[in-house]
Amino acid sequence: MSSPSPFIASFLHINSPSSYHHSSIDRLLLQNGLSQSIPDTPSTVSSYEEVFKAMNSFEISYLHIKNDNFNGKIPKNLKELHIDNSQWIGYERLLEIDCKSVILEKNLITNKEWNMFFKKWIAMKTHLNLEYLEIDYRDIEKFRALVLHDIPHEVMDGGVKRVLKT
Repeated sequence: MSSPSPFIASFLHINSPSSYHHSSIDRLLLQNGLSQSIPDTPSTVSSYEEVFKAMNSFEISYLHIKNDNFNGKIPKNLKELHIDNSQWIGYERLLEIDCKSVILEKNLITNKEWNMFFKKWIAMKTHLNLEYLEIDYRDIEKFRALVLHDIPHEVMDGGVKRVLKT
């Protein structure tokens, strides 16, 4: 595992001295205006290039992206990926995501692409680790009609809860 850049090393030292000497970061938040999300960061930082490099140097459990145009590689095996403005996530990028929990707000993935995604997921051709998926879809009846129209499914009573056993 490579060592982090001087910027990332100084960030980790300032904000969490104990994690600087470890190879993992529990939670990482990326948002527009880096200095807003990372206290004591020089205001001259204008890109996430060093953060992207560091993401390859550390094991990250939870990644929350608030950036509107994130262009880095999303780490594999995350416990949770939460993207506030996921308009930049297209179908191909969706297929590259590998984590247990995915929350995509404001996505622009088409109904046809969601349909293809769910078919691949059900056939275990993608997202083998995925246990939880949350997407913005205002009208559940439209979702069933336009996305799940040819996918066998059942509508459960709101009081019924299923427990995943592994």
